[in-house]
Amino acid sequence: MLGLKNALLVDRTLYSFKGKFKNPNNDVYTSVYYFISKPETLVVDYKNGIETFTPELEITIKGEYPILVNDYFILDNGTRKKVYGVSMNYKEHNIKVRDLLKPVIDSMVLVLR
Repeated sequence: MLGLKNALLVDRTLYSFKGKFKNPNNDVYTSVYYFISKPETLVVDYKNGIETFTPELEITIKGEYPILVNDYFILDNGTRKKVYGVSMNYKEHNIKVRDLLKPVIDSMVLVLR
């Protein structure tokens, strides 16, 4: 289950862009900071048995947000993209007791198409 323990302080030199998504908890747009971890490339996608090329972008956002697959994310330039995949990056400062503590989410990686 997702907690809403988002990082209030963000390193703006690393997370240089500011995007938005519609938060399902209160139905307003929430601003998030991100950086582009993989530039936009063309990937092969099959629709109705026809091979097409779809632009795909991978971004990393700071903190933990209730973003799921098939949600829409608005980039810094105003482009609206659909979330195709979500993965979490965990952090643990004390490695000796990491299996005893609840993991803390540092960032999320989103695949956008």
